[in-house]
Amino acid sequence: MGVAELFGVTTKFPVTLLYRHVLKAATRFPSKNRDSIIVEIKQEFRDSRSVTDSKEVARRRALALDGLRKLETYSNIDKTSNAWEVYMAGMEHKFDF
Repeated sequence: MGVAELFGVTTKFPVTLLYRHVLKAATRFPSKNRDSIIVEIKQEFRDSRSVTDSKEVARRRALALDGLRKLETYSNIDKTSNAWEVYMAGMEHKFDF
């Protein structure tokens, strides 16, 4: 179970903790655009600080959790291996790269 699944169990968790986990996963994300992705994540969280509507807060939190799940999927791949496997939530098979 990844960190995103642990966050998904309850909606009563600090946003700062979610933010730290998203940034940590983003720093391990295998992409040449990693730096710009991190900048975008920081800006999204900064922009969300002023949101007070509970439905919009819940929507943005769900979006951040989904992003964390996706980042974790690719962040934990062994980059030195030639046999990559990715398991997608809800899928019954794996993808080999």
